[in-house]
Amino acid sequence: MKDFFATQKPRVFAHRGLCLGPAGDSLDENTLAAFAAAVASGVDYIETDVQASKDGVAVLFHDENLNRVLAHPLNPDHLNRPISDFDWIELQGIELKNGGLIPSLEQALTAFGQTRFNLDFKVEAAVSPGLEVILRLGVLNRVLVSAFSEARRLAMLSKLEQSQRKIVATSAGSSVVLKSYLLFLVGWSSRFRKTLVGIDAFQIPTGFFGLNLASKRFIDALHRAGVEVHFWTINSTDEMRQLVERGADGIVTDRADLAIQRFRSPK
Repeated sequence: MKDFFATQKPRVFAHRGLCLGPAGDSLDENTLAAFAAAVASGVDYIETDVQASKDGVAVLFHDENLNRVLAHPLNPDHLNRPISDFDWIELQGIELKNGGLIPSLEQALTAFGQTRFNLDFKVEAAVSPGLEVILRLGVLNRVLVSAFSEARRLAMLSKLEQSQRKIVATSAGSSVVLKSYLLFLVGWSSRFRKTLVGIDAFQIPTGFFGLNLASKRFIDALHRAGVEVHFWTINSTDEMRQLVERGADGIVTDRADLAIQRFRSPK
């Protein structure tokens, strides 16, 4: 087992942190404050998104542009511009709607030195600066690298030495998820297992293009191939419980506090 997975199940992944402060106040997603709230709730894992500034700094931000999360009144100079159009020094001065600031990957990994990070690399430009930070800080054992694009996931792994690939955790891109499910449906078990070589986890929705990815049979098949199954984004504690009862290893949720209460509190 890789170090990333050496924690209690079910694993609770705080989706972009926890956007709920101790006094019930709203926090901005993917900020140090949201990560701190998640850690305070008891999670071991933070799920976040990696992009790159214009000058090549790996930053934690989900959307293509700032529009949805900007503080009011909106600065017209910040609207409709992609994150990649801003230098890091510019991004540090931009206030989000709840007073938060966009952090760098290095800031987050340094500030939360005991926390595991599930990193979704949103763009190719983020791969090299992101991996540079991870390697320089020596935190391969507490990150999982992922991407919706399987090509981008493989590009990340190709930049690592073989010994490093044995340490870092990774989850499948969307094309592998779809291919493996279709192989599962038709019963081609040998090709199914071959497709999953080198993959540690599936991080998936319960449904995908009308396919039921949350069936117990599919979860069991992935387990037999040595692959963990984490479902996103699950905010109902009843649905969390049902998925865990079917065998889910982890839950990615906006309400990490509720998930921790459901799975960690004494019964």
